[in-house]
Amino acid sequence: MSLYKRGNVWWSKLYRDGRPVYQSTGISVADDGVDGATLKREAQRKDKAWAGEIAKGAFLPSGEPDDYGELVEDLKRHYRTTGSRNLVEVDKRLAHLTPFLGGVRAARIDAAAVARYVEHRQREKAANGTINRELGILVRLFRLAFTRKQVSSPLVIQETLKEAAPRSGFFEREQFGWVRKRLSEDLQAAVTVAYTYGWRTQSEVLTLERRQFNLEAEALRLDPGQTKNDGGRLST
Repeated sequence: MSLYKRGNVWWSKLYRDGRPVYQSTGISVADDGVDGATLKREAQRKDKAWAGEIAKGAFLPSGEPDDYGELVEDLKRHYRTTGSRNLVEVDKRLAHLTPFLGGVRAARIDAAAVARYVEHRQREKAANGTINRELGILVRLFRLAFTRKQVSSPLVIQETLKEAAPRSGFFEREQFGWVRKRLSEDLQAAVTVAYTYGWRTQSEVLTLERRQFNLEAEALRLDPGQTKNDGGRLST
């Protein structure tokens, strides 16, 4: 912890989880009728008290909250370390959120900001289901930040957009075979797995690794976090 001057006000620089956070003490360097030494001691008292609260996990800085970009990095780090979600899908959703919200302070991302984002994506002709998935990632980002006391409240989205009815129709095997033989060998393998098991090509098939193939058992395995519901899956 440390105390420094910003303009005429004492500010406290503290560290939470190894990262600096800043908080105004609200104490002016030269209040009328009070000597400077007394003011500094009062600022130091607040600084010390906040450091103790941080040690207990009870302090939320209000002076300079994290911005969206910092929260995104924390979310991705969380998914990498826990393996609880496939980052390919997460990055796909963030590819649209980040250009719109990058650099925005977390405190300014509220219901009005969400509404502006929805309008922006609808102008880009994004499907309502796609927008709902993107907002789901945003909600998770704020939920994690809230548990880590980086924001004062989680982001709540009262209503989701109405999504289109599930697609009807299917690809006959003869039609599939006609398309398959026109692809390269590596893509033939990928589309065969997708067609046989009904797996999602981008997030489930193309992310498979050799260790997930059991040739003796003639089985394929998806790890927890690699599927839409975050559970594992075994197909034979």
